[in-house]
Amino acid sequence: MDEKVKVFIESQIHAGVFPGAVVYVKKDNTVLLHEAYGKALNTKDDKRDMNKDTLFDIASLTKVVITTIILKLISENKFSLHSTVAELLPAVTDESIGTISLQQLLTHSSGLLDWYPFYSSSEDFYNQLVKIVSTNEKTEGVRYSDLNYMLLAEIVKESTKRSLQEALNQYIRIPLNAKTMSYGPVVSNNVAATEFGNRIEQNMCKERNVSFSGWRDINLPICGQVNDGNAYYYFKGVSGHAGLFADAEDLSKIGEVYTNLGKLDGKEYISQSIVEQAIAKQIGTRGLGWELSDIYPTGCGHTGFTGTSLWIDPVRRLTVVVLTNRLHTDSPQNINAFRRKLHEMIDAAV
Repeated sequence: MDEKVKVFIESQIHAGVFPGAVVYVKKDNTVLLHEAYGKALNTKDDKRDMNKDTLFDIASLTKVVITTIILKLISENKFSLHSTVAELLPAVTDESIGTISLQQLLTHSSGLLDWYPFYSSSEDFYNQLVKIVSTNEKTEGVRYSDLNYMLLAEIVKESTKRSLQEALNQYIRIPLNAKTMSYGPVVSNNVAATEFGNRIEQNMCKERNVSFSGWRDINLPICGQVNDGNAYYYFKGVSGHAGLFADAEDLSKIGEVYTNLGKLDGKEYISQSIVEQAIAKQIGTRGLGWELSDIYPTGCGHTGFTGTSLWIDPVRRLTVVVLTNRLHTDSPQNINAFRRKLHEMIDAAV
């Protein structure tokens, strides 16, 4: 498997799909592959090698971490999947938002708008949310939305009476020994760079006729700061939909919570019944925080906009982390075809 994966990834680097990658494969308690390829930072003046322990902006894999905290709180009977936003967040008084259930947020079936640049206004989050809902009709079925996880982050903070970083420490970093997992900024020479400024979001704002003047320099690569605009400009780096940094090994520890069906060091950490619901289809291709699609040959997984992914197969107790810096190029590409082919290659090998 090692040589096949190496040849394939190096072909993608040569083709300019991404400058570098880290791949981590673990089955049962055995690490089958943990290798780094290419460059973490690739500019004219600084060409840093990718390392096995390079830190990545994990983007939407942050959602899987927040999901894990939410499921842990459900296991502690702090609330249930049927609890509503109004019950969990007293600050929410709008009925159309308040009636959304925790299950709808986790499965992206709340009907909320998929994306909105909150940083284009200095208004309070809840006030902006009410305006968004009043001017954008809620949809039926699955609609993948960052807004769901912005609300879930508020629920974590309200329920635990802690900041998001403090809740992360209590429920993830300490019990899972995930030492590298943290919100930014990260000051290190071992961080994978992402985009040159927020070029993609600038275009997204233009398409929506939304103005914002505080953009980062498009001539400089983002490195150690969260790439996502809402997380960086509006939530000051700490949010439920994006913001976390971690290395491949620590991300695998999140996956192992599920491949071990909620057990941690042989003891129940999260209720097995809620874990089994999380990794099974609830609506469309969505479990609770997880996705079951053809990117993953078996089991389920999640991807991140920066080029990250986590795939788990609880039946085989298989965890696969693939981290790339696909935004760190002149013309970022959709890498789902790469993900699918690499996963199939790993699937065949194990």
